[in-house]
Amino acid sequence: MNLSPIDIKTKEFSSSFRGYDPYEVREYLQKVSSEVDELLTMNENLQVEAGELRLNIAEFKSLEKDLKHTLAKADENENIQVKSPQQNSNELIKNAELKAAQIIDRAKESANEIRNAVLTLSEQKDLIIAKLKTMVETQTTLFESKIDPLPQRKKTSGEKKSSDDVDVDVDDIVNKIL
Repeated sequence: MNLSPIDIKTKEFSSSFRGYDPYEVREYLQKVSSEVDELLTMNENLQVEAGELRLNIAEFKSLEKDLKHTLAKADENENIQVKSPQQNSNELIKNAELKAAQIIDRAKESANEIRNAVLTLSEQKDLIIAKLKTMVETQTTLFESKIDPLPQRKKTSGEKKSSDDVDVDVDDIVNKIL
C-alpha cells in the first residue's frame, strides 16, 4: 500500500470513548505527512542523481576502456622502441646478408648469360673464319686455274717476280681481314 502525503493529511479516524486526542493525532499526521513528502522528494532527487551517476559510470567505463587500450598500445610501442640494439643490429645484418645473396645470385646469372653469349659469338667467329677460308681457297683455286695455262719460265737470280707468279697464303689473308 502506497501512502502519499495527501492520504495521510486527509485520513479520518473514528472517535471512541477512550481514544486519542484528535488534535494530537492531526498534528502528528501533519508531521508524518511532511516527512513522507520530504522522503518522496528526496527519493525522486536520488533517483535522478542515480540515473546521472549511472551515465557518468558508463562514460567512465568507456574512458577506462579507451585508457586501457591506449596504455596497451603505448606498451607495445615501448616494447618496439626498447628492443635491444643487438636485436636491431642482428636484423640489419640478416637483411644485408639476404640482399647480398640476392645480388650475388643475380651476378652469377648475368655471368652465365655473358659466358653463353661469348661461347655463341666464338662459335659464330669460327664459322665465319671457316667460310672466309673456304671463299679465299675457292678464289685462289679459280685464280690459279686461270694462271696455269700460261707457260712457265725459269727465273734468273736477278729477275723480279712477275705478275704471273702468284704465291697465296690463305691464313695470312684471313688474318688481315679479321
